[in-house]
Amino acid sequence: MKNTTYFLVAIILVYSFSPISAMGQSMPHSFTANTAAKASEVNENFTYLLERFGTRKTTVNCNNAESITTALKNYNHIVISGICTENLSLDATTLPHRLVILEGSSSSSDGISASDNSKAVIEIFNGGITLKATNLQFKNGTYGILAYRGATVVVESLIIKDNTLEGIFIGGTTYANIKNSTVQNNGSQGIGVYHTSMISVTNSTISGHNSGSSISIVNNSSAYIKDSTIQNGNPSGIEVRRTSAAEIVNTTIQSAVNGITVKDSASVKLDGNTIRNNSENGLELNNNSSVALYNDNSITGNTGYGIRLSSSSSLNSYCNNATSNTTTISGNNGYAIRLELNSSSSFCNAAINSPKGGVYIIRGGDLSLKNSTITNSTLRGIATEGGIITLEDSTISGSSDPEIVAYFSHLVLDNTSISGTSGNTEIKLSKGSTLWLEHGSSVTGTIQCDGSVGNNKAVDNGSIIVTSSGC
Repeated sequence: MKNTTYFLVAIILVYSFSPISAMGQSMPHSFTANTAAKASEVNENFTYLLERFGTRKTTVNCNNAESITTALKNYNHIVISGICTENLSLDATTLPHRLVILEGSSSSSDGISASDNSKAVIEIFNGGITLKATNLQFKNGTYGILAYRGATVVVESLIIKDNTLEGIFIGGTTYANIKNSTVQNNGSQGIGVYHTSMISVTNSTISGHNSGSSISIVNNSSAYIKDSTIQNGNPSGIEVRRTSAAEIVNTTIQSAVNGITVKDSASVKLDGNTIRNNSENGLELNNNSSVALYNDNSITGNTGYGIRLSSSSSLNSYCNNATSNTTTISGNNGYAIRLELNSSSSFCNAAINSPKGGVYIIRGGDLSLKNSTITNSTLRGIATEGGIITLEDSTISGSSDPEIVAYFSHLVLDNTSISGTSGNTEIKLSKGSTLWLEHGSSVTGTIQCDGSVGNNKAVDNGSIIVTSSGC
């Protein structure tokens, strides 16, 4: 074992989750529960810590049967050469260091393979431990990294694979930053974030998880995911639930069951993502959850619905001007959007084009479209039962059936064009439905009211003249 001693400063690190402090001073950034942590802020905090810790450095040659566990008795910066077969237990009550740095010597072939596959490759517990790991692989344990009770984990250029449970598990007010890494082919989830913990994932690939979600954020936890690829996952590529929050930016989520699931009063911000080719729904929300759309998201090629909302959930897109923040929902085998059970959705600059139909609303759904299009549905552009719909500066065209079929519903068309159905009936109102035509709206074809059921009504406020039947 070659030893290089730098300096050792005896310090005591005392920190809480919010605010975090060291040596009696606050970190540059503090974090609260249910708020996504940005990678840049995480890195600034970690740099702050490194400046206040001393290190003692050594090299462990695994090919010579040297041990990382033994080296950690006297050193906290370990350069690993080869694959060490062991399990690391970083217990704040027994470890003489609060900062542990592990790095590969020169290649991604360096790392740790669990000697006991019933335990985690690295377990960090009892609080106060900060781990930084770079250019390594962790494999063949129950977990690649298991961290809880206030630990801090910062990893870069890691491969975490072939563990029987999760690649990375953090819980109990723990915080992790994952950068330029691969988490793949673990037996359960790729990354699990639990119990008021926080994670940042950037420039990473999470794939090959078919017995759990690729990333799961649960129980008042938070995540920031950027410039990454999330593949596979059952039930979801990314799952956010139980009052947790996530911000997902410039990321591709694909080939899972559901692309993204948001439920149980959770919230998600989506910014410039691609959600595609999932075996059920692209984006699913239920049980009082919410999603905000920013800056050109695409939801395409999913076998079920593009977006499905239920149980008082909401989805809203935000546009600063007429052309910003486009949302593309196309090529999904089910309806592009399904709203039910008092859920609501508002879109601006949406391009909706799915083979089966545009929007399906039942049991109290509320839809608002502005500056949007629904085109070329083989069924209806909009089918609604018990829904409220407002269309402004929008177009619905090219459906095989009537563009809009409404039961027990209320519709408002403001400067909106309805045309191009294969038959003559563009809008069909049944069972007490009402339609208000305002401010330059046009209907090329017939508005049909079912006079035998309900008091259906189509009202032209003088902007156009429409042909109606039974209204």
